[in-house]
Amino acid sequence: VFNMATGFLVWEDQTRVHNPSAYLATFVICLMSVYSSSSGVDIMASGSVKLYAYTANFDRSHFGQSVIAVLNSWKRLEVDNSEEARAAASEALRTMLFNGSARGAFTDISLVQLAVALSGEASEYKATAQVVHWMENTPFFRKYTSGHPEFSEALRRSLSGDETLKLAHIQHGSQMDLDEDDQETNSDWSSSDADDGFKELMKP
Repeated sequence: VFNMATGFLVWEDQTRVHNPSAYLATFVICLMSVYSSSSGVDIMASGSVKLYAYTANFDRSHFGQSVIAVLNSWKRLEVDNSEEARAAASEALRTMLFNGSARGAFTDISLVQLAVALSGEASEYKATAQVVHWMENTPFFRKYTSGHPEFSEALRRSLSGDETLKLAHIQHGSQMDLDEDDQETNSDWSSSDADDGFKELMKP
């Protein structure tokens, strides 16, 4: 944008451009490309969330409905702690977090803060089976550990004896759907980029 403005105001590019509209359109395309490829930046989603927040339409939106579902699931758990009620609450929370992230109500930073806070409350930031299981099943680490099994071993060595047993139980009892994640592994990332950062973890 600065280069374009300088070209017009200082160098008078408009006198040498045969089609100014096409010239300006090129810069618009560049801006939109940067916008669409930037994670965590969604002006439209942010605007729609603000609109819902200040109008009576919030409870009618998908996000608003998911928030209400979470509140209802929490209320139900106060009187019904059955496995069915816990499963419904888990799914409601998952849906709310997904909708909130998709609509821009929850930013990447806020979700990171939530994850760190929950880790501190649950384990005082110590390694847990759930966190290790999640890391091992992300496309990034699955691709890396396929060629560096020693990292997976180092990751598991961070667990206590009880958490190691929990990890075995989780892996035995859960069947995760990895088909969608597999599509993300075909990226430009190279596992060699992480080698230096993990060297210390590989030491016994």
